[in-house]
Amino acid sequence: MAHALIASVADVNLPAANVAAIVTRAASASRKQRVYQLLWSYSAAPTGGRVRVQLGTLLVRDVDITAAGPGSVRFEPPLDSADNEEMAVTLSAGGAGITGKLNVDSELLDDV
Repeated sequence: MAHALIASVADVNLPAANVAAIVTRAASASRKQRVYQLLWSYSAAPTGGRVRVQLGTLLVRDVDITAAGPGSVRFEPPLDSADNEEMAVTLSAGGAGITGKLNVDSELLDDV
């Protein structure tokens, strides 16, 4: 099933060098988070590079990243939270002088 994403500034985090990039979506009553895809990049090979997806208090994905440049993961099927759960995606700080970028394709769904 195709989906239409409404992009917002909240979908992208472009922090300064050696700062974690975090995209957070607040919980909403009777609605759930759906995550379709993550895109990230580091400007150089990171030290301790990692991307994590948390739905509510549950860590659902945790991937180490060891190389510079872009990376991505598409979730088939998409990751869905329970109703009224926050979503947080974190790209760890890459190390001194290394900049990370994080993009999250997600949406807030009405309870179905």
